[in-house]
Amino acid sequence: MTTGASRPARVAVVVPTLRYAGAERVARTLAGEFAKVAHVTVVTFDPRLGRRALARSPRPPWTDRVPAGCDHVHLPATGSGVRRLAVLVVRFACLARRRRFDAVYSFLTYTNVLVALSRAGARGGYVHVASEHAMAGSPRGGTGPAVLARALPVVYRVPDRLVVVSDAARRSLVRAGAVRRPDRAVTIYNPVDVAAVRRLAARQPALAELDRLRRRGVVVACFARLHRQKDHRTLLRALSLLPPAYALLVVGDGPLRADLERFAADLGVADRTAFAGAVDDPYPVMRRVDLVALASVEEGFGLVALEAAVLGVPFVGSDAGGLGELCAVLGHETFPAGDAASLATAIARTAGRDSGRVPPDRLDRFEVARVARRYLALAASAKGAR
Repeated sequence: MTTGASRPARVAVVVPTLRYAGAERVARTLAGEFAKVAHVTVVTFDPRLGRRALARSPRPPWTDRVPAGCDHVHLPATGSGVRRLAVLVVRFACLARRRRFDAVYSFLTYTNVLVALSRAGARGGYVHVASEHAMAGSPRGGTGPAVLARALPVVYRVPDRLVVVSDAARRSLVRAGAVRRPDRAVTIYNPVDVAAVRRLAARQPALAELDRLRRRGVVVACFARLHRQKDHRTLLRALSLLPPAYALLVVGDGPLRADLERFAADLGVADRTAFAGAVDDPYPVMRRVDLVALASVEEGFGLVALEAAVLGVPFVGSDAGGLGELCAVLGHETFPAGDAASLATAIARTAGRDSGRVPPDRLDRFEVARVARRYLALAASAKGAR
């Protein structure tokens, strides 16, 4: 990507953190690809890393995840709600003026709002491509989801282009009135770095829970934050309907952990369920389980379904939103969201397969360079339309 003066473009990739999470992994992957043709600055604003935290430890714990060839700027901000958002808006506007960004790519709802509001204060302006990863009912990426949802019809008029990660998510946003300019919204599936995922998966996982469950028999794993929309309860109910040889490994953390542990005990499956918490590198674990399952009731995409396909691990997902759409593309087994009996049947049927790897041609549309070119082309077309 170059500017009219034939110099490499100055690009910002804005994402809350570089911790393990689907949208953050996508932003990191694309930033690394953008850096091959542009000067890229990765901008983060993790609320857990305010000025005091940075004074104690000036190097964020995930700094080693900044892609090669990219600069990194962290914007500290304390407080919460509108006050914190206002501080971040001003700080990003100042950064955009200093760095003279030609294009800004933002990821997740809160981040998209932040950049859209900051744009008015950036001298000369920049092309803004916002990437929305959620269905209309579940904006995330910051505090105040209900407030954000109400603001979207106004905020999503501002970006030059809006990327939505599945047709299902795009339709839900349009139906909800969040996208008042559908002509500026385009579906681009998330990318996956096949070589990187397979390279990381070759490492030896240090997870005692996995070794314990493997001695029991068939290990089903779920890689998802412990939030309501991921519907771990249906997954636990499905486990209770399966023979004792089936075990469940839950990788991820969140506010529902204690509740889910109690629920597993109530169902009588606590002895064959392990809550491993969040892990920095999930791929070595994913490679060694018998099946990956995701029971979400809302899902804009479901990146774990794509990563399981890359590793050849059988996958079962709900038919909810973008996850059902992605499973159809990859040929994964699906079940009606919330139906534990159907999920148990699908797990039993799918776990007997030797491999879940999909044909290479089905992965072509998720190739990193191809997806990055589409993002860069959106910015170029928006700049040309001005």
